[in-house]
Amino acid sequence: MFTIKGNPCLERFQDDPYRKSRITIVRQSNIPTVYIGAVLKIVRFILLSILSVLILMLGMPNVELGRLEYRNVRAFKLAQQIKTGELPADTEDPWGQKFDIQYTPSNVTVVTSHGSNGASPADGFDSDDISTSMSNPPHKRTRTRKQIQTFATLALSITPWLISFALRLRKRNAHPQRSER
Repeated sequence: MFTIKGNPCLERFQDDPYRKSRITIVRQSNIPTVYIGAVLKIVRFILLSILSVLILMLGMPNVELGRLEYRNVRAFKLAQQIKTGELPADTEDPWGQKFDIQYTPSNVTVVTSHGSNGASPADGFDSDDISTSMSNPPHKRTRTRKQIQTFATLALSITPWLISFALRLRKRNAHPQRSER
């Protein structure tokens, strides 16, 4: 073994039986590999934490209602109150239009707001209409969409940790510890 011009690496030259040369470089270091491994684990933890928080910040839906969402909720609540008789029939919806009140032959009152565009198709409702006969009004669809978005964001923020854990297990299984040999 010999040192090349003050280089901290040692080179060992060996001839193999096939007369091909092979150079092995052994690195000398003052820092034990245990400390380097601990530092890398800390750095990996910090980077995974930053990535998870960034995913959460960018992916989470707004907890406050937007103007349209608030108006949809308000219109649905007003329609329910008109249907039960708590409010008069001439009450206006959040867009300044009167509610459309219909009485079915089976004595069921249906209160409808035509939404922000003020019109509805003849055969049913469009996307901004709100009615007491709807099983899934717009504000409930918005709430469902936000719940799905929240779940997906939480799953995405956990994914880097799961990938890191899986890679760690794979590495551990590929290189069994000395006590297992």
